Amino acid sequence: SGRKLRKEIIEAYGLLDRVEALLLHSDSFASQPPVAAASDPSSQPLMNLPQTPPALIIDLCSGKGYSSVIIACEFPSTPVLMVDNNHKMKVDHIESLSNLHFMLADILKDGFEERLCDEIDRLMLLPQPSQQRAQNRSDKKIRR
Repeated sequence: SGRKLRKEIIEAYGLLDRVEALLLHSDSFASQPPVAAASDPSSQPLMNLPQTPPALIIDLCSGKGYSSVIIACEFPSTPVLMVDNNHKMKVDHIESLSNLHFMLADILKDGFEERLCDEIDRLMLLPQPSQQRAQNRSDKKIRR
């Protein structure tokens, strides 16, 4: 229904705000002055996000991936991994974003950590989307 979709999108943008706030206030980006108020990082619009995007973002129990899609759009050079255990869920939409990936897994089952580490290793070896676009352009030039 439209109401449920609206709720999902609002929650996804709320999560994006929190991800951005965490990136702004993380130790690895401490050299950059925070823009949001320290008492409530979501109270102001965030600007001056770190120049270096996160290496990987993992969305555990992602469901249909509304949050993952929005985060993948906001950080196009960062791989975003959706993890969920619903094998009936349709996830064809993830193919529309080159940095969005899906892993079917139950996070409570034995062996999940090892499977997740293997998937992270695989994703970190993939060319970043910006590198992929550059490679595609040079491939097209070679074919001419």
